[in-house]
Amino acid sequence: MTIPAGYPPVAWTLLSIPATGGHGSARLDAVAVIVEALGCRVRSRDLLTGYRQRGAHGDLYLTVWGPEPVVRWLNRALPGIIAALGKAAAASTRGYAAWLRDRCPPEDHTVAGRASGAARSLAP
Repeated sequence: MTIPAGYPPVAWTLLSIPATGGHGSARLDAVAVIVEALGCRVRSRDLLTGYRQRGAHGDLYLTVWGPEPVVRWLNRALPGIIAALGKAAAASTRGYAAWLRDRCPPEDHTVAGRASGAARSLAP
């Protein structure tokens, strides 16, 4: 297959996505969206079995095809992208915990509040 004039050569790579903390699937999905937005194609499942591609240590793999400069950049930038995703998740968790602690009405998140609300809705 020849590449039309003016198009960069196509390359592929296998990106390793850490599965630490049980958030590997969420990281994989986020990185796949970022990679597709950059104009690349992705695959995270094995063609024959349909199972997710995994390394021996449990990390997930994402196969990426696209313009060579973009694929090279992704190989270099992936650790920074993963770190930014981790920082965003931590900030979101802290914000949600602060909301639960300071601004959420007690009947919204306590078991007793939910049980009494359910009992009230069933009353005739």
